[in-house]
Amino acid sequence: MSIICSACHDTKVFCGAMVNPNTKEIIHYTDEAFYDGWCENCGKGQVLVNTEETILNIDKAFYNYHTIYGKKPLYAVCQVRYKDDISYNDMVFKLSLDIGKDDDEIFFYCNGIKDLKTLAVPSKEDFLITKLNYFYKPSKL
Repeated sequence: MSIICSACHDTKVFCGAMVNPNTKEIIHYTDEAFYDGWCENCGKGQVLVNTEETILNIDKAFYNYHTIYGKKPLYAVCQVRYKDDISYNDMVFKLSLDIGKDDDEIFFYCNGIKDLKTLAVPSKEDFLITKLNYFYKPSKL
């Protein structure tokens, strides 16, 4: 599992768990424990991101879309976090390098699904995809 800080993308992160203080045994942790934690690099609490889970969710949603509609989606709406900002934004990604009339609505052009998934792991880009919201193909096409 690759759980990273959503701000600096470092893996030196910690999350909460129920620990027996006498034996130091981890008793329990919830799935939500992996969403908020402490980043050693940032020196403060941050939202944590499981990059492998994000990629797996993209793959599952892409498969489901293709199965239901019989074609590949043209767009993905994803939650992104900028490296220098604590806010999250829902942005439109085009799964094609073709520039068209919708150019003003597109945040980022990807050369297909494989390219989209690379943006869910730390890269040279100033943002990180933290969640896929949904895929779609405009009805006018």
